[in-house]
Order: sequence, then C-alpha cells, then structure tokens
Amino acid sequence: MNNATLIISNLNASHKREQTIRDIEITLKEYQSMVIFGATGAGKTSLLRAIMGLDKISSGTIQLNGQNFHTMSTRQRAHLGIGYCPEGRRLFPGLTVWETLAVTFNGKKAERDRRIDEIFHLLPALKIKKGDRAWSLSGGQQQMLAIARATINNPKLILLDEPTLGLSPIMIDEILEIIGSIKDNGATILMAEQKIEPSLSIGDLVVVLSRGEIIYKGLSDDIDPDQIASMVMTGSFEPIHN
Repeated sequence: MNNATLIISNLNASHKREQTIRDIEITLKEYQSMVIFGATGAGKTSLLRAIMGLDKISSGTIQLNGQNFHTMSTRQRAHLGIGYCPEGRRLFPGLTVWETLAVTFNGKKAERDRRIDEIFHLLPALKIKKGDRAWSLSGGQQQMLAIARATINNPKLILLDEPTLGLSPIMIDEILEIIGSIKDNGATILMAEQKIEPSLSIGDLVVVLSRGEIIYKGLSDDIDPDQIASMVMTGSFEPIHN
C-alpha cells in the first residue's frame, strides 16, 4: 500500500453557494490516520468533498506529497492517488461485486485480477458474493464493496465518509476491523465519523468540526470519548476536569 503526506492550508469551500468549511488547517503524515468528528452539518462530508474536488474551493491549498492538487479535476485527483468512499456508498446497483471492482481498476488485466484476488483475501465475504449484483447485498456487504472500490487502485490517501452509517453494532465492528487492517497495511486514512468510541481505534489524530471550523485537533491518545461527545454536542471545546 502506498502512503502519503497530506497538507491542507487555510482551506475554505462551499456547496451550492453556501460556505461549508472555513480556514481548515490539517497535516496528515505518511502512515498516519485521522478521524473527523462533528454533528450533522458540521462540515465533515464537505471537507472530504473539497479534498476530492466535488465542492468548490474558494481559497487555500491542498498538497499530497508536495504536489498541489486543489485546482485539479476529481478524475485527476483519483489518478494522483486518492481513493474516496462517499457517504451512502453510491454503488452501481446493476453491476456485480466483481464487475464493480474490475471497472474501477486502472491497469492491465493480469494486474487487475491479482489486485481483485488481494481484495477478496482481505474481504472473504465479498468473494462469496462476487457474482451477485450490488443491489442484492446487505448494507454491511455494500459498505465492504464501497471500501474495496475506494482501495482497489492502492491509493496513497483514502477518504472514508461515515463508513459505519446505518449498520448494526456487529457490522460496525467488522467494518472498523477491515479499515484497521487497511491502515496496518500502510494506508494514509482520513475518515469522517459519528460513532465516537469505536472509531477512535482507527485514528492516530482527531479533529472535531463545528459549523465548518476546527474546534479541536490533537492526538487520539490525549482525549477520551466523553470529551469528544461534549464538543460535538455543544460545538465548543471545554476541557473536562476530574
């Protein structure tokens, strides 16, 4: 798995003419992962969409391994090495599991087949369903497929937007275990989430957003779930004193 250093400086972006993120500053070094928390509408999805080129950037810069890419198209960003798993999965319902991965892969047939085999080794539940169409999969299986699609090209940076949304507690644990395995293989991950406690195992770093702005940024080991929940609920950072 490739790795990356992501540097976001003074980033401001909008969606449908409404400003969604303000003055975002983030540095994510190679092999690191970051979890973004915040209430609904706090700007988590907007930040990932801006990185992927789906929301309009009004000012600021984004660099991946020293290369500015904030003016590139979404397709160019994907070819640069950014994988994106959007909220709601957004799969092609009529394609099979194997077809979804095959049409997403950028490379020769032999390399494609080898990479799909690697994905199926990591996700045996998908291998069993490789001939089934996406619409027929369970919610958890669809989420596995969406993550597999985002990682099929060995991206340098993986963006995951609420990968546990709508899943059962058992499936949440399974999905986070899969993401943990991807992280352990050397991926650089930026993940937006609302499930605080289980997601902390993924992030080396934590960011909390409120109204499009960062209200907290630090190491995951330096904060506990109750503090994060308080910030998400109140929209402000106040240390908890024992």
